[in-house]
Amino acid sequence: MKKITLFVAIAALFAASCSNSLEGSKETQALAPSAALTDSTSYLVGVNFAGFLQNYDFGKLNFSEMEKGINDALNAKGTPRDAEFAKQFKISPELMNDVLGKFLEKRKAYVSALNTEKEKAFFENIANTPNVQKTEEGLYYVVNSAGEGANIALNDTLYVHYTGKLMDGTTFDSTEADGPSANFVLSNVIKGWQIGLTNVAAGADVTLYIPSNLAYGENGQPRAGIGPNAPLVFDVKIDSVKFAK
Repeated sequence: MKKITLFVAIAALFAASCSNSLEGSKETQALAPSAALTDSTSYLVGVNFAGFLQNYDFGKLNFSEMEKGINDALNAKGTPRDAEFAKQFKISPELMNDVLGKFLEKRKAYVSALNTEKEKAFFENIANTPNVQKTEEGLYYVVNSAGEGANIALNDTLYVHYTGKLMDGTTFDSTEADGPSANFVLSNVIKGWQIGLTNVAAGADVTLYIPSNLAYGENGQPRAGIGPNAPLVFDVKIDSVKFAK
């Protein structure tokens, strides 16, 4: 019901913002939002809705059918609580959860298989990168600048600057170049970091090529833009280390 309510709420917003005629006296009409404010609100509703689509990784939807659904919702009589309400639609809104669940299940299966195919080709190419090293777990890494002292341990606290990218080069996360370091205990982050960074010392600058099974696996991190079975690339500069006692 939450998904149904969401779409009905969006339709209600469109109904409020898409009306071109105002009722009441001139004084009353003067209180209504201006055309410019209505246009701005309409645009931002679209931006907000796009965020919802991205969070669920819908891929490319049929916006023509979406427009039909919105128009049908705007023109529907009554409320979802009315017995005849659902009959006004091409597809009953009561089927939203079932249809959406099936779509997302198929979408995830497709993206998972596609990323697996791309991951294989990606690491075949990475294997030829100059100075690349490979661990027995399948992690590839390049030490761009060696640190000094003892290697980092899992219980140590690291202070780092980093950039995280997908295999197509898209940046999904990073610290600010001139901002403060990110800090964490190494054992609290993904396996790829744990394996890669225990092979270097404080002050090191390293690039990690992390297979999906050492990152976020088949679930991915949709809100961060990381799909299922997605390998990741991190450029990590270890600013300092607080060694565990």
